Amino acid sequence: KGRGCHVSQETAFDCNAALQNFHRAWSPAKKQWCCQHLRKGCEGSSPPSISAGAGLVWKHIQYHGFWTWQAVKESGGSYDCNAALSNSHRAWSTAKKHYCCTHERKGCEGAFPPEESAGPGMRWTRVQDVDGFWSWQAVPQ
Repeated sequence: KGRGCHVSQETAFDCNAALQNFHRAWSPAKKQWCCQHLRKGCEGSSPPSISAGAGLVWKHIQYHGFWTWQAVKESGGSYDCNAALSNSHRAWSTAKKHYCCTHERKGCEGAFPPEESAGPGMRWTRVQDVDGFWSWQAVPQ
């Protein structure tokens, strides 16, 4: 009586196994479970419909060459670095330019690319905004 197999939520899938290659290695069921329960391997063009967690927000990042959603700490100094990106020279404040260049590798001004790495699998490229101003942005290699 009452004896049966029960799989706890903690062991339904090992969400750390092949995490660096989840995009190819995980089944759709594993991706869904790991995203919903542990907020890992979340895919899609929009943030997951579940909460990122207390004090966290969803951020679209590139991880080993693939786009994923990651729950990150909410920061009072964060900005939407895609908003007005094509006009960042005029539309963005100095603080937003600094934040977006440092944290998301977008809208970096200057004659030369930033000294920081563009990130794994990324390279710096110059882009021209709608007013003809040039900036640097990290793009996939």
